[in-house]
Amino acid sequence: MKKVMFLVGIFSFLLVIGGKTVHAQHIRLDDAVRNAVEELSSGVQGDIRLAVLSIEANSDRMSTYLIDELISAFVGMRRFTVVSRSQLDLLSEELHFSMSGLVDDATAQSIGRFMGVHFIVTGAFEPLGDFFRFRTQIIEVETAAIRGVYTANVQNDTVIASLLGEAGVPVRIVTPRTPRAPDFSNRFSGELSLVGLGLRYEWDIHDMFSLGVSIFYDRSLLAFDRASDSWSEAIGVSAAARFFPGGSPFYVEIGIGFGAIIGSDGYDSIDASGLMVTPAIGARLGRSFFVNPFISLSAVFGEELWFHPRFGVGLGWAW
Repeated sequence: MKKVMFLVGIFSFLLVIGGKTVHAQHIRLDDAVRNAVEELSSGVQGDIRLAVLSIEANSDRMSTYLIDELISAFVGMRRFTVVSRSQLDLLSEELHFSMSGLVDDATAQSIGRFMGVHFIVTGAFEPLGDFFRFRTQIIEVETAAIRGVYTANVQNDTVIASLLGEAGVPVRIVTPRTPRAPDFSNRFSGELSLVGLGLRYEWDIHDMFSLGVSIFYDRSLLAFDRASDSWSEAIGVSAAARFFPGGSPFYVEIGIGFGAIIGSDGYDSIDASGLMVTPAIGARLGRSFFVNPFISLSAVFGEELWFHPRFGVGLGWAW
């Protein structure tokens, strides 16, 4: 058991070090509008009359779009009487305020009383790095209390570019990278570890994904305590899939095949064979001639579950 926990801990740490940071989720604009209405409406009850008063944005077109979509979503809930967009346009001309600009809470409260509504909704939509921050709030006119707030990070896409284009604001579209044809389709390599070797054939489907087969033999010496030494020998044959995030040289691999592990954990002998699952991380560096440093951990499902770590480098040729 100590062996299992030790190796799992080592490999988990390596995967964390080799992985990419997961950023906060960015959602689509329409999803943000729908979520905002659901969140804001949850804080009010009864027969409500409300107005979506203003949404500050870098373009009138974006502001108009957000106000119209919020009005439509509130009407769709069938719980509210909502002031129409035409009424808001007339009111903004009469009271000299901009529905696309910033309206402070005191002014918003006064306008709300003038319209005879119970609640008003205001908000802002602004760029923040490679995405946009959408923030809305619902204010009770009578007490000026904020009854709900919703904030979301909205992904930058073609819809945003279209709605902000007239403002002259530079908008960088972030689109998912599409796989491209590989430089080479076939790769053959020999793999060397501290005490071991292996052979691998790999077929690049595109620059982000490949399939391959491999066979290896490896011996590891691991000291688990001061009183005894642990060692293991592993041999395996497997099929493997590699994923290269964004077409980078770094990859994550999962291999499935058949293998065997023999050795000692310092107290009992090890003799396991059966299904072998081998996750790995590494990098493939170079073009026609390439170098492939890697770290893997083979798990054999015999009568007991045993692990065998492997550290090595592959040297190969692509065509």
